[in-house]
Amino acid sequence: MTLYGHTDIVTSLICWDNYLLSSSYDCTIKDWDATEEGTLKVTYTYKEENGVLAPSGMTDAEDKHRLFCSCRDTSVRLYDLPSIC
Repeated sequence: MTLYGHTDIVTSLICWDNYLLSSSYDCTIKDWDATEEGTLKVTYTYKEENGVLAPSGMTDAEDKHRLFCSCRDTSVRLYDLPSIC
């Protein structure tokens, strides 16, 4: 299977818990979800204007899934993963 959804080079792919996350030089991180047909589709896109270097995921003390991203502007961003994933 080949996944299409980014418009520039894919820099990272994370398979974590029930999540498949990809990041790209197109300044996005995408959440992928399985369809009834057995393929994968983008269910949510995070747009990060400063560019994503490396995403990572973790579950916090409240059992919520969090996404951390290092960015080209020397910052680290924290996102809640949507419940649809």
